[in-house]
Amino acid sequence: NDKLIISSDSKGIAIIDTNGKLISIVDSRNGLASDLIKYADCDSNNIIWAGTLYGIDAIRLDQEYNVKSIEHFSKKQGFEGIKSIRESFFFNQNGDSYFGSIDNVYKYYKEPYDVNDYPLHMRKFT
Repeated sequence: NDKLIISSDSKGIAIIDTNGKLISIVDSRNGLASDLIKYADCDSNNIIWAGTLYGIDAIRLDQEYNVKSIEHFSKKQGFEGIKSIRESFFFNQNGDSYFGSIDNVYKYYKEPYDVNDYPLHMRKFT
């Protein structure tokens, strides 16, 4: 849409319109793992993916651009690299999401079971 996602090294993520008007700020005060953001971009499902100092955060916003939920991925969820690398992500047209870290490339999987019973997780790309 007509919004831009701006990441920073110490202030989290700013969402602005094309005229430069601030729409929303997403930072550690509303759930980000870290305010140091290596990358941030939106996939085809309108999830903002942020590579942070401590892993990857999946951010869902409501229609007014307020934080609805933030899901964190680190070692416990299969993202063993912990540190994200700048510009090391890729979203394809099939809805697949790939992320790089210092040690590997990871693919995001949403398992075919009820999300309420099992956590979402990532696996190493093979």
